[in-house]
Amino acid sequence: VEIDHFLATTAQITLQKPNNGGTEQVALAGPSTVRVLIGPAGEASDFDGNGRDQVQTEMTDLSLTGGSSLGAVHVRLNPAQPSYGQIEEQANTTPGKLDVPPFAAGTADSFFDVFVEIEVGGQVLHPATPLHMQSVIHHKPPGPGDEYVNPFAQPVELLDAAGRPTGLYILQEVHTPNPLNPPPVE
Repeated sequence: VEIDHFLATTAQITLQKPNNGGTEQVALAGPSTVRVLIGPAGEASDFDGNGRDQVQTEMTDLSLTGGSSLGAVHVRLNPAQPSYGQIEEQANTTPGKLDVPPFAAGTADSFFDVFVEIEVGGQVLHPATPLHMQSVIHHKPPGPGDEYVNPFAQPVELLDAAGRPTGLYILQEVHTPNPLNPPPVE
């Protein structure tokens, strides 16, 4: 198991406010941590039989903060549900090894199904579905500027603690674990 800890990740979420209140992009920053089930030399396996090696991942920490017109925003992992993912090479040039630097040349598809709690203005909300974040990464851990994006086909509604709709939706989310210009670490 390798642990990838990012002290100063950045993210942007676009919120749609209730009752045609418009949209707002919220800038967030903070740490995140990912566990990667990979051997020290990049050992990986083709678990799904598609001819490309992959490794399992789990986001174990996320704490992003920012401000909005609705108040302070804090995005953190939902402690009741794990946020699993995967890294899968785009081409298998070295069987049994993840073909992405520093292990070998190449790029990889990576994703996470992230279960979060979003505190907005003191109210803790959660998405109706996990946020499916995906990226093409150029290094393991993700290199500078590699972005995970939720390719929303539909807006994701935020629910209150009792599971009731709030009228607030997430329209877009982008998470950059290793930003080109990281914010200062507090």
